[in-house]
Amino acid sequence: FLSRFLFFFLLIRPPPRSTLSSSSAASDVYKRQGWDFEVRVMGDNSVERDSVQQAVTENQLEDVVCFIPRQPREKVRDELQAASALVLPSYAEGSPRVVKEAMACGCPVVTYDIPGTRMLDPEEESLALVPMGDVNRLVSSIESLLSDQDRRQQKACAGRERAVRLFAPEAVARQMFELYTSLFE
Repeated sequence: FLSRFLFFFLLIRPPPRSTLSSSSAASDVYKRQGWDFEVRVMGDNSVERDSVQQAVTENQLEDVVCFIPRQPREKVRDELQAASALVLPSYAEGSPRVVKEAMACGCPVVTYDIPGTRMLDPEEESLALVPMGDVNRLVSSIESLLSDQDRRQQKACAGRERAVRLFAPEAVARQMFELYTSLFE
């Protein structure tokens, strides 16, 4: 089957070189395995896009990397639902919306273990958290998800359930109500 990965690293700042090398390292591993895969990079910042496109060319990834400009919400949802995994190799996040969206869409997530992502799933039931900057572990986590359909499905289901329980509008409204109620008791 075709594996599709969404890399969300164009949205805020140019990615560190190690992030780009993770695409190259992953590409080498997957090509050796004979896997059919595609890396889809979403975002819409021309300065950052130029930097990433240059790195893609330098790492000879043109045949597997597809750039997608900023999309409406429903298109992002479609991309997440079609992806084998979302990869967010970010070095700094608050509470990343794209991870919550991926979880809600039942898309497994591989991301660096930073406070903003860890708080979304401290037990790692639905996220694959990798030590920040460890490109080899990032690649092996992606490979692990690809090679184990049961694990990928388990992470996807756990993410969907967690997103509905914690991030759905009704859940957020309930949490806000409980917070405000506790302040006035």
